[in-house]
Amino acid sequence: EPGWVLEIQAERNMLMVADYGSRRVLLPTPEVELLDGRERYSASDERHSLVVDIELRHCYDSMSGQAYSNRVSVELDGREYRGCGEALEPL
Repeated sequence: EPGWVLEIQAERNMLMVADYGSRRVLLPTPEVELLDGRERYSASDERHSLVVDIELRHCYDSMSGQAYSNRVSVELDGREYRGCGEALEPL
């Protein structure tokens, strides 16, 4: 759960996989906007619109109880997704 995942690679791409893998959207990573204690990434093309807000505050996964460093909300083509997130180390 929650049936979606978002990966943002600075200066490269944002990949949103939603609806348990049935939807995949890849867009170039835009410049980050800083808005009232959160980061916003907003990108679109002819087919998709993706807006990501990352709040720099603790978030707890309600199913696993695991703690994360960020609260994340995503709007993909008008549909909203919410969850927790954290910065990952590049491979």
